[in-house]
Amino acid sequence: MEENQKSEPKIDKITGAMMIAVAVLFDIANAGINLIPVLGQILAVLISIVGYCTFTLWFWKRGIGFVNPKRTATFFGSGIIEAIPVLNILPAITLGVFLTVSMVQLEDRTGIKLPEKV
Repeated sequence: MEENQKSEPKIDKITGAMMIAVAVLFDIANAGINLIPVLGQILAVLISIVGYCTFTLWFWKRGIGFVNPKRTATFFGSGIIEAIPVLNILPAITLGVFLTVSMVQLEDRTGIKLPEKV
């Protein structure tokens, strides 16, 4: 007797909420440190790099790769905003994480996978 069992989602609602909350903390730290002239802007870029490394590892540990061009553009595209000194006060890390989590959850719910780069 086989039961129709759904596979476990890569990112459940609680994990997704935790990821977004951590992204918000990185963005708050970025905005606060960015208020310090010159040195703060350099440190804000370093905080962004640590944030993107953290989330890249977190996504990778959840089985989510960035071979997919749309997922890569969504997540790392927000990094362009974080690399620009004055614009990095915007919550780009949160936006990138939110969009990536939403995309993965949508893929899990619908079963439709975005095509990967060949």
